[in-house]
Amino acid sequence: MSFTIYLAVFDSGKITLNQLTEWLGLFDMIIELDETDSQHDFIALKQNVLTSVAEHGVIVDSQTHMSYYRFKISIGNSWLRNLISTLDETKQATRHSLIKPLVHKQKHQALNRYEHANLRRHRKNCATRSAMQQKLSDALLLWEFSL
Repeated sequence: MSFTIYLAVFDSGKITLNQLTEWLGLFDMIIELDETDSQHDFIALKQNVLTSVAEHGVIVDSQTHMSYYRFKISIGNSWLRNLISTLDETKQATRHSLIKPLVHKQKHQALNRYEHANLRRHRKNCATRSAMQQKLSDALLLWEFSL
């Protein structure tokens, strides 16, 4: 009996250091929370991401002088789906436990500066995760289209 692992190529495009940190944090979260035997797979996948980042080096935009990073990896489509679902779950948890209470409070009374900062930070995290989720979904659709 043989198993076939279908691979998709995932290209991050130009990403900032903060976005790269979010990607690595996603892999760390899956490695830490996964209760199946796929932890080793995601450790290897994270290693592939770091290797690819090192191979591509730092990309410096000549106009803005901003530094960007890039990675390109081959990834199993089941892993893509796992990453997409994990991102969706974390976004929903963040919205439910952190954003909604602050928005509800904001309707009735003014937020202090710490609450405003937390609300902005959590909304930014959700937006970043949405962008990550969209890139993963695009890679999955591209893979399915190429079949």
